[in-house]
Amino acid sequence: MKLIYDRFDLSQEEIRQIENVKRKYPMKVSSYYLNLIKEKNDAIWKQCIPGIEELNDKINEEDPLHEEKYSPVPFLVHRYPDRVLLLVSNRCAMYCRFCTRKRKVGRIVDITQEHILNAMEYIQNHKEIRDVIISGGDPLMLKDSEIEFVLRNLRKIEHVEIIRIGTRIPCTLPMRITKRFCNMLKKYQPLYMNLHFEHPREITKESVKACNLLADAGIPLGNQCVLLKGVNDDVNVLSELFKKLTSIRVRPYYIYQADQVKGTEHFRTDVQEGLKIMSEIIGYTSGLCVPQYVIDSYGGGKIPILPDYVLHKNKEKILLKNFEGKTVEYANPIEKAEKNHGENLKIGVVFNSKRHPEANQPEDFYAEFDNIIVPLAIKDALTNAGHMPTLIEADEELYLNLKQGNYDFVFNIAEGLRGESRESQVPAMLDMLGIPYSGSGVLTQAITLDKVRTKETLLFHGIHTPKYQLFKSPLNKLNPDLQFPMIVKPVGEGSSNELRMILLSMMKMNSEIKSKRYYQYTNSRHSWKSSLKEESSQCLF
Repeated sequence: MKLIYDRFDLSQEEIRQIENVKRKYPMKVSSYYLNLIKEKNDAIWKQCIPGIEELNDKINEEDPLHEEKYSPVPFLVHRYPDRVLLLVSNRCAMYCRFCTRKRKVGRIVDITQEHILNAMEYIQNHKEIRDVIISGGDPLMLKDSEIEFVLRNLRKIEHVEIIRIGTRIPCTLPMRITKRFCNMLKKYQPLYMNLHFEHPREITKESVKACNLLADAGIPLGNQCVLLKGVNDDVNVLSELFKKLTSIRVRPYYIYQADQVKGTEHFRTDVQEGLKIMSEIIGYTSGLCVPQYVIDSYGGGKIPILPDYVLHKNKEKILLKNFEGKTVEYANPIEKAEKNHGENLKIGVVFNSKRHPEANQPEDFYAEFDNIIVPLAIKDALTNAGHMPTLIEADEELYLNLKQGNYDFVFNIAEGLRGESRESQVPAMLDMLGIPYSGSGVLTQAITLDKVRTKETLLFHGIHTPKYQLFKSPLNKLNPDLQFPMIVKPVGEGSSNELRMILLSMMKMNSEIKSKRYYQYTNSRHSWKSSLKEESSQCLF
């Protein structure tokens, strides 16, 4: 420990905190892994050096997966119907600070051959068990002969088809992997190995050599990593890790949402963050590099979770969103008799599907876009009427899709692409292509999108319209001819949700407004900022 304290020039308070944590949660780290640390509190440090946050966790429990409940005999967990977890070692090359079995680290009793044989008797007596995962601790901390004892006895059980070894040794102590060891493993195929790399910096020439020895021995390698706050909760870090793993013949297998283990709350991320990271990896790199994102839950086991790609489904079709956010449709098989629409119109249904705004966009940027059920309902109605409708999303490829689609008619409910006049963009394209369509034309849109222009047009033609006032500045005062209650709207169409304005719901007749509030309205042209003033004055809009 003195080596660590001196190398990183820790203060007395930092040393005291580490020593306090060690008394509850022991520390152990190989000199090899310790040398991967570049600086205090980096991604490697956080995985192996105790942090005071471990003692501040008042939320989680010591055994959140209730492994003890599913342990019919010591050192064996039978949680799933056809597979068991066999614990054969109480030692690790490093005590990971986020370990699921943190409650046992450095404290459990020795696991003897008698314990292992007793567990194997249980496996022998339960014919449904076909898959055994050898774990610990780390099973590769045992001698070669001790590991072979376990493998040899498991291979004597006829209904055991698959043996897996879970280990972090290729990451934390890669020199443990030798040719002699790998030659021994070859005798007990089919044999799989699940590794634990959490960060791309853990992939070194030593760990690459270890993985190559195992892969050359014919052992399929998979990686199980944990999504850890401050370690790898970043799309670039994980993408680099998965690509590097694949290049050394290690298949990214699982990425776990961190278990709710006491002493590890500071490592846990929000599930939505994990889904966002996965959505930025899926589609942008080879499927070989994409692991399954799972939550290991008590009572539910490993539950895979994915970004929401299914927008709608029924017996006729499924509507999907791809990794780029584009909407695509896949039709289920339908009997020929049901497909006959007769000689009716080929109709394009142009729409914008509702989505979450990007970080640099106003929160209501997509507020007037439609939930996917709206264009689907229109499509179904047109299909039932005998027409041949196609959903077309109003995106950058809209003009090309309209031009190549040979549509007889377009049912337009799209908000548009971008900009303040986006509602007029789709009609403009349709006019250029000579395709008839539903809804207002470009000229009508140009007039009605501006409320003041609309008011002026109506008044010019002698059409009655309620009184109005345009505020060009927060300093404008209310026209005394206007009376409460009144409707407050932004001058431009499509930004009502941006106008954060709460009018006084109660006021006495002829009384002054004792406080003045004006509220934030933001878009590319306006920025009204919230303010409170003591003096009596008129309300501003």
